[in-house]
Amino acid sequence: MIKAILKARVFVTVGVLLGSTSNLSHADLGVEIPSANVSIGILGTFGGSATKPAGAMIMDIGVGRSESTLVAVTPCDGTTFTFAGPVAASLPTSHHVWEANIAVQKAGLESIELGIDWKRFDPKLGPAKPAASGSQVVSLNEGDYQLLDFQSLVSSATSNCSEALTNVALKVEASLTEDPAFKDRRIDYELWLVHEGQGGRRERVWRVTGRHGEKQEFDFSPLSQALEGSRWPDTGQPIVVETHVGGHIRGRYRPDGRLDLALLAFREFRVANNGGWANGERGQKLVRAAPEDVIQLELPVTSWRQIQQSPQADRKPMRGEEEVRSFLQAQKVSLILKVTPSS
Repeated sequence: MIKAILKARVFVTVGVLLGSTSNLSHADLGVEIPSANVSIGILGTFGGSATKPAGAMIMDIGVGRSESTLVAVTPCDGTTFTFAGPVAASLPTSHHVWEANIAVQKAGLESIELGIDWKRFDPKLGPAKPAASGSQVVSLNEGDYQLLDFQSLVSSATSNCSEALTNVALKVEASLTEDPAFKDRRIDYELWLVHEGQGGRRERVWRVTGRHGEKQEFDFSPLSQALEGSRWPDTGQPIVVETHVGGHIRGRYRPDGRLDLALLAFREFRVANNGGWANGERGQKLVRAAPEDVIQLELPVTSWRQIQQSPQADRKPMRGEEEVRSFLQAQKVSLILKVTPSS
């Protein structure tokens, strides 16, 4: 099957997938992202047990623009939101009130940069002076979130609540605003993991149909390989290395019929027996492809710089390190992706 796929028109991405930044910038791709969906809300721990979202405000903010909102945590299990002040109106019925101003500084595939100024007000201190504040620039992958503030809630006001909040965290997350013309369209992904080295060629395949702009996670079952001629001296067992590759893909249709693709991958290898050890790396690529194109990405030879640059000059090699290094340098690992518009 993989041979038939490779007979198709091939768009080869040159460069390193893991341990590097994107080979194409958003400017190179000509991606114009007018705005981002920014969510600011609360993660709350209820009754001293489960932690879960307690509410959020979602705002569509244009690049270069900003919006302000209040996040008020009520005595029991509620969170309320308004776009503008005054803070004093919310304080009497709340544990705490956050005032936040969020600016979208940049927005692109898998990369959204926010400038955030926030203040937390405590009813005991009143609205004149915040109990805490912060100003920061937050860089997020699509769908990721970052915590901005944390506060424990200990008050007699919650004594009669059936499910009281005991602590809360203010969080922000962001995603790109989707073009309404494409938001309900689907993409067929077919991704092959190809491993060549000791023991010949082995393949894994992953297929899924996903919505335009949605993240699709892949996780290949590990490839296990006993190293030829290498055994543990104490047990006589062969040294076994497992290579594990996973990550996610996100695709978006373009008005010209092509697709913008973000591929984020990790590779971990570990010595699987006799008290072994593990190492790994991750990276991403942004590419543009026409329907039916095949994109081949070679994962580079695993870097050993972290080990070689150890500040301990007299560091002894880990057990099996030399054998594993020789094995990994001789193997070739590729990801081969085909994307097709779904009917």
